[in-house]
Amino acid sequence: MSLSDVMAVNVVTVTKELAAAEIAQRMIASKVGSALVCDGPTLLGIVTERDILRVVADGKDPKAVPAAECMTPSPVCAEPDWEIGDAARLMVTRGIRHLPVTQDGKIVGMISIRDVLRFGVSTSKHDQDQGREILEAATKRE
Repeated sequence: MSLSDVMAVNVVTVTKELAAAEIAQRMIASKVGSALVCDGPTLLGIVTERDILRVVADGKDPKAVPAAECMTPSPVCAEPDWEIGDAARLMVTRGIRHLPVTQDGKIVGMISIRDVLRFGVSTSKHDQDQGREILEAATKRE
């Protein structure tokens, strides 16, 4: 099964100037753990829950720290036709919990490690081998 079958298509996007506090509020309102930082259609980076925590832990004011200062720049991306197991392996080996999905340079979705695990756990009985493979990929450390 491909990422296009399980990815979230409603993605939170923000500008590089937006403050970490506002990004956190948008993420909470949307019930997501990351926001993509964009300049128009161009993906610049990603801000995750951990990035927001790092701002606070460093004693910085989240209302004064822009996305450009707390984002992970140039994030690794997947494509919608990737198999879920391939994305899971990439996420585990690179320590990625949120993987943007792009096609022809445009953002088309987001896959989280939670989405991968949810899919692996919920596969139907006749798809047990595929579900097991995905769960193994998501939990295997190389």
